[in-house]
Amino acid sequence: PKTVHDFLEVVQSLERLRLLLVLTVADIRAVGPRVWNGWKGQLMSDLYDEAAAELSAGRTRFDRGERVDLAKSALRTALANWSDEDKEAYVRRGYPSYWLSFDTETHVRHANFIRDADGSEQAFSMNVRVDPSRSVTEVTVYCPAHHGLFTGIAGAMAVSGVNIVDARVCSTTDGMALDVFSIQDSAGNAVERPGHLKKLRTTIEETLTKDFKPAHALAKQTSLPSRTKVLTIAPRVLIDNNASATYTVVEVNARDKVGLLYEITRTLVSLRLSIGAARITTYGVRAVDIFYVKDMFGMKVTDDIHIERIQSTVINVLTQLDKEAIVGETTASAA
Repeated sequence: PKTVHDFLEVVQSLERLRLLLVLTVADIRAVGPRVWNGWKGQLMSDLYDEAAAELSAGRTRFDRGERVDLAKSALRTALANWSDEDKEAYVRRGYPSYWLSFDTETHVRHANFIRDADGSEQAFSMNVRVDPSRSVTEVTVYCPAHHGLFTGIAGAMAVSGVNIVDARVCSTTDGMALDVFSIQDSAGNAVERPGHLKKLRTTIEETLTKDFKPAHALAKQTSLPSRTKVLTIAPRVLIDNNASATYTVVEVNARDKVGLLYEITRTLVSLRLSIGAARITTYGVRAVDIFYVKDMFGMKVTDDIHIERIQSTVINVLTQLDKEAIVGETTASAA
C-alpha cells in the first residue's frame, strides 16, 4: 500500500521503526489514561508488521494485481463447502480495492453473510460481531448502494450513542453496498450490551427503510460532555492527493461532539463526493477524522476551486456547530 511505502521512505531501517513504535505508543498513552485502547494498539501493530516485513524483504513483495489474485485464491480455498461455480460468481462481484481491504478470515465471513442475505430477499442485512482483542464491535451492513448511505448509517450510530473508529465502504459490481464499521462505546470499549446492540440495529434499520432522520434526533442530544466546555479547538481541513494512489484524502481536525462524523459526512456528500473509507481518531477532546474520497466521476479531486470549496464549506459547518454547542452549553449551565 502507498501509505506503507511512503512511511518506509522516512523510516528506512528496522531499528528506527522499533524506536518510532515505542515513542508513538508512549506519546499516545501520555495524552490520558483512556486514550490508548486495543483498537489503537491494533493499528500500530498492523503498520509495524507490514513495514517490518517490507524492510526485511528489501523490496515490494507483490504488486497490486498479484495481491488481489492471492486474496481471491485464498478465499476459494477457504470456501470448501461452496461449488466452484458459486465461488467464481462471488469472486467476480468484488472490485480490486475490496480484496486488498480485508484478510482471508474476513473475506470468508463476508461471503457467507452475503450469500445468506441474498437468499433472504430483505431490504437490507446487518451482521454484528464483537471483537474483544481490538476493543471494537464490527457492524457490517449490506444493501443496495445509494448516495448518502454512509452518512445515514453514521447518523444512526451517533443517535445510538456509539463512536465509529473505522469505516470501510465497499461496493459490488452488481450495485450492492457492503459497509463495514468498527465501533466503540463512550468509554472506548467494544459495544456488547444486548440492549445497546438492539437499539443500534433498530435505529439503522429505521434510517435505511423507514425514513428516520438522524439529524432531528441529534439536535436534541447534549452537544458535549461538561469537561470540554472551556476548550476551544479551531477546525482545520487538510486535503492531500499524494497520500493515496486512488483517493483524495481529506483530514478534518475539530472539537469532538456527538454527531460530528455525521455532520462531516453529510457535508462531503452535499459536495458531490463519495466516501471510500474513513478513519476516526480522538485525542482527548480533539477529533481527527480522515476520509478517502472521490468526485462524482470516481476520480481524485484535483481542481483547485473544488478543493478550496471543500475546505471552506467543511470549516464553515464545523464553526457553526461549535457556536451552537457553546450556546447550548451556556443555556444548560444557566438552567
